[in-house]
Amino acid sequence: EARKHKFVYGLKKDEVAHPSQWGVFELYPTFDEVKALIDWSPLFWAWGLKGTYPQILNKPGSGEEAQKLFQDAQKILDKMYRSQVLKLKSIVGFFKAQSENETIEIFTEDEKHLDELVFMRQRRKKEAVNGTYYCLSDFIAPKGSDFYDSFGMFMVTTGFEVEKKAEELKQAGEDYESIMYKALADRMAEALAEWTHREVRKAHGYGKKENLSVDDLIREKYRGIRPAPGYPACPDHRAKLQIWKHLGVEKKIGALLTENLAISPASSVAGLYFHHPQAKYFHVDANLLS
Repeated sequence: EARKHKFVYGLKKDEVAHPSQWGVFELYPTFDEVKALIDWSPLFWAWGLKGTYPQILNKPGSGEEAQKLFQDAQKILDKMYRSQVLKLKSIVGFFKAQSENETIEIFTEDEKHLDELVFMRQRRKKEAVNGTYYCLSDFIAPKGSDFYDSFGMFMVTTGFEVEKKAEELKQAGEDYESIMYKALADRMAEALAEWTHREVRKAHGYGKKENLSVDDLIREKYRGIRPAPGYPACPDHRAKLQIWKHLGVEKKIGALLTENLAISPASSVAGLYFHHPQAKYFHVDANLLS
């Protein structure tokens, strides 16, 4: 019943975004490029300060504390850079793809079948948006189309060295700095995911004309989405196994998956790229997972 009310793909061949090159690539950002894209607000939230950056710095009652925290963050982040504990690594993969119901089939550049990824469709009325029952596969060209879509995977990390240093600081009784190392590594990992996505949009052509501020990026004022396995639109963590397999994550950049499919090191992000101009995030009831 939900499939009868799925999102209609609707794109024509010349409206589909394709990368300048298919395959798997490692990207190499600079520290400054990534730092410039940090969303600072969650750092303040982690310390119990409510508000958004930069307004929080002048907020009555807590602005002074927020300013001190922000100044400490700048100093510690600079120390992390100078000591080279941040190992920014980014890997992406672009695959030809078509979909059928909730399944996305991916192919190599020469159209050799690689794999199938199965996603969950909304099946509860309270989740459906305006009567549409979404599935991520809806944003990929349907099977039988006379063209292939582009489907992407990515994995970014700040490396194991930060975790090691944070633990050393904790053992030395430097709890505040230890927590800050972890919190700043998380901020850099998210910023690295933002930087990587921007490069991916450029590689697909439509991102070359973007002129977006950091605030615009945080508010996702760009075409496409990058859902992560385990999040509302894709609650099944098992998609990470396919990301690791097809990108060669462990061999190329060293990040691991635990027995419960958590990413190690923790300050890492992995996910999928959808380029459809109407692609959006949505919520699927994870209780439907078997």
